[in-house]
Formats: sequence, structure tokens, C-alpha cells
Amino acid sequence: MLEAAVVAGLTSAGADVKLVGVLPTPAVAFLTGVYGADVGVMLSASHNPMPDNGVKLFARGGNKLPDDLEAEIEAEMDAGWTKPRPVGAAVGRVVVADDGAEQYVRHLLASSPTSLSGLKLVVDCANGAASTVASDLYRP
Repeated sequence: MLEAAVVAGLTSAGADVKLVGVLPTPAVAFLTGVYGADVGVMLSASHNPMPDNGVKLFARGGNKLPDDLEAEIEAEMDAGWTKPRPVGAAVGRVVVADDGAEQYVRHLLASSPTSLSGLKLVVDCANGAASTVASDLYRP
């Protein structure tokens, strides 16, 4: 529901959205840069009680937003949307990015100076976001 609400809000304001699915937070930061996105949005805190789930925003390039910009966004959200909403072709579009996990795994493998080849690993991601990429990352 939170994903649907965020996507609806962004597209109703005219933003195009690229859905990457369930991935770890660093993957969303990485893909924000890879896709040349203006902003990355991570819905997180699944390890917390539901009321504590949150939204993390990444700036262009995948960097953390400056605190003052985060505060400005929160203030605008608290005040409510006052700008005219786009209609017709100006409404944002949604695209599913099927290659996000694959790109992130390739990036991690290329970033590691040490091969894990020959090692036997036991990894328990507890069905967290990393569970979507761990098997591809550690597969021989």
C-alpha cells in the first residue's frame, strides 16, 4: 500500500517512476545513479513495526539528500500540495525495471577485489531485501 501511495503521488505530480522491486537500500542508491534519476525513493524499515515504516530519499547520483532539503520536503508535505496537478500526457508514467537486481549484483561483484570462489557460505537474509540478490551474488 505504501508503494502504491508513493507511486500515485509522484505520478500525479508529473514524475515518471521506475519500479525496481524489493532490493536493499544501497541498491536503490546505486540504481538512482545508474538510471540517471533525479531522485531515488526507498520504502524501508520492514524490520520495525508497521507504523515505523519510512521513506528514504536519495539525490541525483544516489547520494543522501542534504538535511535542509529533507526538511523543506517534509514542510511542503505537511502543508499539502498547493500546485496545479498535471493532466493527460503530463501525468507521470510507471515503468518496471526488470534489470535493477542484475545491475546491482554485477556492480557488487565488480567492486570486490577478493574472489569468494571455493568458499562455502551460509547466508541468512531473514527474507529481508538482501534476500532478493544474495543467492545470485554468492552463487558459484
